[in-house]
Amino acid sequence: MGGIVGAVVSGIDDRIRVPVLVVGGADWGYLIGHSVVSRSFIGMTTGEDKVTMADGRKALVPVEPLNFVQLVSPRPLLMLNAKHDLLVPPASNKMMFSACPSPKKIVWYDAGHELPMADAIQVVMDWFDRFLTGDEAAGDMSIVEGRDTSALPMPAKMDLPEPRSGISYEEYIVTM
Repeated sequence: MGGIVGAVVSGIDDRIRVPVLVVGGADWGYLIGHSVVSRSFIGMTTGEDKVTMADGRKALVPVEPLNFVQLVSPRPLLMLNAKHDLLVPPASNKMMFSACPSPKKIVWYDAGHELPMADAIQVVMDWFDRFLTGDEAAGDMSIVEGRDTSALPMPAKMDLPEPRSGISYEEYIVTM
């Protein structure tokens, strides 16, 4: 869950000057309903209670990555994602990328949840050389590319929930 939690941390801590999110996704409601991991425990019973997707979503709303990734800008964000990931589905990667203002770049690999590490590390090092140690300003870029494969098409506009801020946890639960 590094890419998911990384979006939250990068959104609130600007000491992370050049965030890189590896298989980061957003929209807990979508993730809970579509990840093979969550499908394995949703519907399980815990004593007398049954765990539902709504229960999981309510519990995680205060740390919804969509509420935080938008705060990364104007720092340059790099996302590395997999086209065939069953743990963090590509649609959730697209949601996160769409929610973050420029500057940003997403790289798609023809892989499952595990990316080809040697190549991924090289992409990250090039990104750091460009924006962390170099003098280049990121500007207003939004790049979608495939790495040794075609990129997944990004929708022109995604129907994302509005970011929520400044309300209490109890209000999140009531508004769900």
